[in-house]
Amino acid sequence: MPESLDLAEVRATWLRQCGPCDYGLVEHGCTCPPGDYRPVLLRAVDELEQARRDRDDAKAALAQVRALHQQYRTPWTDEFDCCAHCNQIADHLVRWQCDTIRALNGEAADRAAAPVGTGNRALDDQPPTPDQSEVDRG
Repeated sequence: MPESLDLAEVRATWLRQCGPCDYGLVEHGCTCPPGDYRPVLLRAVDELEQARRDRDDAKAALAQVRALHQQYRTPWTDEFDCCAHCNQIADHLVRWQCDTIRALNGEAADRAAAPVGTGNRALDDQPPTPDQSEVDRG
């Protein structure tokens, strides 16, 4: 990838406007030539600087999300790893890689790998209990 453009250098070298424009005194007569590129280039540099700040903020936010979603082995099972954050907020074990990490990696969510049980083999190995609607139907 080519080296990043040094926007401060571009601003200092190419974006010096006429005196009245530089000091915000346009009402006293701008001496910039007609069709001057500098105002347009200045706006482009301003927008690029903002885009770089937004990119850096997004990278920091993604790093925080990745820091929450860490791989770990639960004390309840040796069969698979889980997601530390998802297991804190879910009522079941969530296999590693969770949907959040898969999405950050650009992968599709894998519904088959999401909920895997309570982590309590005694409960997970029992047949499901019928809900009240099944009991009422008899």
